[in-house]
Amino acid sequence: MGVAAMVLGILAVVLFWIPAVGWLGVLMGLVALILGIAAMRKANKGLGLVGIVLGSVGLIGGLIVQILVIFAADAAIDQIEQHFGAQGDDAARISDKPFD
Repeated sequence: MGVAAMVLGILAVVLFWIPAVGWLGVLMGLVALILGIAAMRKANKGLGLVGIVLGSVGLIGGLIVQILVIFAADAAIDQIEQHFGAQGDDAARISDKPFD
């Protein structure tokens, strides 16, 4: 279990930086944390500790990155709406004056 915790922890730390697959890094970090705790209770304490540390970094870092991505996307949408004007359903209509 210690080796699996370490490998999943490494993958979590690598993947949580990528916004599109960052949630996979969070999930792997959680599984690495659980497997690391289970490995610490058994004989393989060294790899279990590595799995716990890397899993925690992947889990916490991934959550922070994903929250920042959500806030950045929200801010980008607000900027686009301000620039083009929030027209809603009116955007689909053809204007009489195409170049206002």
